[in-house]
Amino acid sequence: MKSTILSLIFTTLLISFFHLNATEMRIVIPEFIRLPKDSIVANKLLKSLESFIEQKDAPNNANQFVNQDYLLETSVQLDELKGIEKNTKYKEDSFYKCYLSSLVKLNEKQYIVQFSYMAVSESNPLLRATFSLVATEVGNEFHFHSPLKFNTSTWSKEEKGLTTIFYKPSFDLTIAKDYIDYSNKYDKIIGVAEKSTILYCANNFNEVLKLIGVDYKSDYSSVSYNTTMAMERDTSIIVDGLLASGVIKFDPHDLWHSRLRAVLAPKDTYKPVDEGCAFLFGGSWGYSWEDIKGRFYDYIKKNNNPDWLKLYEDRLDIGNEQYKPLNMDYIINAFIVKELYKDGDFTKVMKLLSIGRNQTNEKYFEVLEETMGINRKNFNEEVGKLIEKI
Repeated sequence: MKSTILSLIFTTLLISFFHLNATEMRIVIPEFIRLPKDSIVANKLLKSLESFIEQKDAPNNANQFVNQDYLLETSVQLDELKGIEKNTKYKEDSFYKCYLSSLVKLNEKQYIVQFSYMAVSESNPLLRATFSLVATEVGNEFHFHSPLKFNTSTWSKEEKGLTTIFYKPSFDLTIAKDYIDYSNKYDKIIGVAEKSTILYCANNFNEVLKLIGVDYKSDYSSVSYNTTMAMERDTSIIVDGLLASGVIKFDPHDLWHSRLRAVLAPKDTYKPVDEGCAFLFGGSWGYSWEDIKGRFYDYIKKNNNPDWLKLYEDRLDIGNEQYKPLNMDYIINAFIVKELYKDGDFTKVMKLLSIGRNQTNEKYFEVLEETMGINRKNFNEEVGKLIEKI
């Protein structure tokens, strides 16, 4: 019964509407929407929204209908709007249509605007996403921005270095401070200059989306914990749905991967070296690097004269907990990265990291010889020397 009622609601919404200036407007205005009584204001608001949406796929800072005082948080929301009308399954670029869902007046100059992207396929209503924006009248047009600041106006605020943290009073602020310390540490290693950052600590990803003005998006229907971010004018914004969750602990290992992505795309990143870096700088599965080294040396004590090349290529797991592997290729790469980075220069490590995600061991050994003089023939000898030094 519930699904039948939902279907009727969507079907009614899709077939019972009128267009304001139908020859010009592409946003569908359902009959139940209460537009401003002043037709000039109504026209101005809807045309401005149309223009905002028309420019959503351009660079975020080029959208002329974004309220520039709120560009940073609106950039996060605009990233979620890009390509929203497309359907890859049916290979249609304009499959979902934009419908005005709600229009609420806040004061004489401001409204909360909610709009959805929907379609009908084989008589089934399909909801792609729903967004909310704050619309502010500015002269002859309206400008729009994410409701993030509006939604977090009662949150606490604290500065740590160049980072401003927004959080609920119940949140353990030391978690965010650890996150910032590790972020700055990793950025320094990678060679990324520290920049102004605004960090919002939400309880989960559903809250993250609501805060930035994404009321629903089908892509995230089963995602509980995640983070979204953007950067404008040399300031980055992070709306985090992990740190305050109380469910998933902050993991320095995962943060390493996240910070590296800012300078190296996943498709260009060679995973065994990336994991080696994460092991060295952030540990893994709750183990510190010192813990991992201890397990590694326990293995050596029990296995004299190990064949490092075979162990590397076989990816031996020396962990003793289910679902918490400590693979030998990652550990050996951690030793290699430590040696390459001993003078504080990450250039050679980056070269080894950048050989591509799906590369074979042959390419790895080719670049390893270029950067460190280690190849298949001398791998056992040279890796043995590295291990003895540490």
